[in-house]
Amino acid sequence: MPRPQYVLVCKSVGCNPSDGLNIDHLRLVYASQGADIDEDYLTVFSKKKETSSKDKDNVLEVGEDGVDISSS
Repeated sequence: MPRPQYVLVCKSVGCNPSDGLNIDHLRLVYASQGADIDEDYLTVFSKKKETSSKDKDNVLEVGEDGVDISSS
């Protein structure tokens, strides 16, 4: 995202652009109209990682509040 847009997003969710967005800020951003987490994910991670059987054992789970509840 261009820096001016990033600064506006940070201001809209009440964070300092130099500190970045934390998980609560990201929730606010993706709850807003027009935000598409799937599209953004594909933009950032355009190459799909091959999943090995070992990786399948390390599946991340997310609870209702968005916190990783996977076993370590």
